[in-house]
Amino acid sequence: MMEFIENFKKRLGDIEARINEYTGRAKNVSNPAQSYVDWAVSLLSEGQEDIAVEKLETATQMAIKNPDACVNLAIAYIRKGYFESVPKLLKHALKIDSQYARAYLAYGIYYSALKEPSQAEHYYSIAAKLDPRQPDVFVNW
Repeated sequence: MMEFIENFKKRLGDIEARINEYTGRAKNVSNPAQSYVDWAVSLLSEGQEDIAVEKLETATQMAIKNPDACVNLAIAYIRKGYFESVPKLLKHALKIDSQYARAYLAYGIYYSALKEPSQAEHYYSIAAKLDPRQPDVFVNW
């Protein structure tokens, strides 16, 4: 039991350190929106979707020309089951960069979540053509 508590305290300390690191970056870098995106991606990997969504919403408001913020917010919305805003975010990302493979990958994930495999396949294939070395395409495809 003591080992569990010690491991929990260490993990909590790691999370607090990461929060402090990203908060400091967001205040001190020339591109704070990207810091929020990076922070949110880290939070998503830890399963903290609610906080990640907040950070990504902030990032998209700070930098409307950042396709990465739009795509990551769309993926967070998909994970939470909030499908309504996803197409708008992904269209915006592709308007910024029509060759952005991750936006097509996110469309594939979106259509997979909606149980529309032919649409998902279409977008995965575009993502694979644009970035054949992107492992996420093949993991999700």
